[in-house]
Amino acid sequence: PDNKRVAEVIRRAKEIIFKNHIAIERYSSFLTHADCAPHNLRVSGNDIYLLDYTSMHFGNKYEGWARFLNFMIIFNQPLELALVDYVRRNRGEEEYLALRLMRIYKICFLLKYYTEALTKTSGDLHAIARLGVEFWTDALQSIIDDKVLPEEIIRLFNQKRELLRSEEEKKRQKEIGHTASSFFYKTGGRSSG
Repeated sequence: PDNKRVAEVIRRAKEIIFKNHIAIERYSSFLTHADCAPHNLRVSGNDIYLLDYTSMHFGNKYEGWARFLNFMIIFNQPLELALVDYVRRNRGEEEYLALRLMRIYKICFLLKYYTEALTKTSGDLHAIARLGVEFWTDALQSIIDDKVLPEEIIRLFNQKRELLRSEEEKKRQKEIGHTASSFFYKTGGRSSG
């Protein structure tokens, strides 16, 4: 509650979403995957498989893209920027706006998660939550302003987060199969074919 910067960025997010609600509504009623994230993708050769069909529902067609692109900020910013550019050049400004609005909406969920974690954690987990609030506030600000998040912010976030994560947490994430995130991080999202 005492973080005025987060409150201001959330206020701006709410304002832009309400001001452009028609762009969101126009691209609703599509079958979409609400949890399109690296951990729900598997890559085998040139094939990409989507997991977790319980997250399929009718909603904004950019909901899944928004979640995926927000993950790519951390894992592979060049891929994020290429996909955003693709939408802007090939689908027009209105669909690009719809994508931005959904990204804003999805980042607000991440901020909610991390701010709630602040009251439930201590030690390194609390530090990770604080780091998450800072990072996603920066990311939200950049998307509201329609600017690229500076690479230095991403690099520092990843570096600090890695130092705070326990070996147990690193092992757990490896075991649950962050195969797709590793693929996108290591290859720059390129396939061999």
